[in-house]
Amino acid sequence: MELEELEMISNKVKFGIVIIGLLGGLFLVLHYVIYPNLATGETRYLLWKSILETLFSSLSVAVILGGLLVWASPKKMKIGEFKVLQPYQINNHHRECRTNTHEWWYDGGSGRYTRDITLPSLMNLCEEQHRTMHVCIYILDPRDENVCRMYATYSNLVTPGNVVTQSNVKCDLLATIIAAYFYGRTLNIDVYLKNHFSIFKREFSDNMVLVTREDRTKPGVVYSKGSDFYDAYKMELEQGRKLYTHLDRQVSWGDDLQRCEDISKQHIRQLLALLNLSVNITDIELDMIQKFVSSKTSPYIR
Repeated sequence: MELEELEMISNKVKFGIVIIGLLGGLFLVLHYVIYPNLATGETRYLLWKSILETLFSSLSVAVILGGLLVWASPKKMKIGEFKVLQPYQINNHHRECRTNTHEWWYDGGSGRYTRDITLPSLMNLCEEQHRTMHVCIYILDPRDENVCRMYATYSNLVTPGNVVTQSNVKCDLLATIIAAYFYGRTLNIDVYLKNHFSIFKREFSDNMVLVTREDRTKPGVVYSKGSDFYDAYKMELEQGRKLYTHLDRQVSWGDDLQRCEDISKQHIRQLLALLNLSVNITDIELDMIQKFVSSKTSPYIR
């Protein structure tokens, strides 16, 4: 049984005990103080009449005051509108939400989990159900050296022993963009680039908004549709369309590709040139991008 249910039952029991105590005290006062002589039926009648009148008056006042308090008090979030997910629960919840949505939004850092897990699963779902889906991805701008350096520093901080460099972040971001254009042949994907990062990652579907962190050992929070937080996050995500750099969605590229693993270095150079994202990429970085694109073993175990 959930902790909230136990607490609710406990409060109800306490409330019942208080009411019984008050009624018992009222009866004793009436019996021994106000009406000490109960020998006749008339006094018994007056006693019970007084008890009922007092009880009715008390309940009426309580109902009125309770209604005023509820009306004047700030609205509380309903039970079930949000839930804290432990790290081992996030992956299964993420999978469940992916299979029951007609849109998906991602707002985070490099989008590695989105590239390796989310996009392939959404593509498979749409192919099985013979439909399409709108996907909106907000990631860091790989051309912004400062934000890439800051993100690398933060990643090393939350993952001790990890060695992430500015170059790693840039290649990771470019790999996510390339994967988005590959899966965009089935999904309607919009990619936006931003010049700031948050320690939180937000993923939005028809039913929920999931908030997690880069640190895989930390819990996440999921807000259900209909809650104030769900609506607020959706509004904030939509504002991103006006604030961030939108990549050209109509770029025709890679029609000969059958699998994401088939993307070659030439394909990568061609797409980045079309998108004006050729940011002084070295041969080593090109190899790294190709490796990131073809890999489906994301280290982010969520």
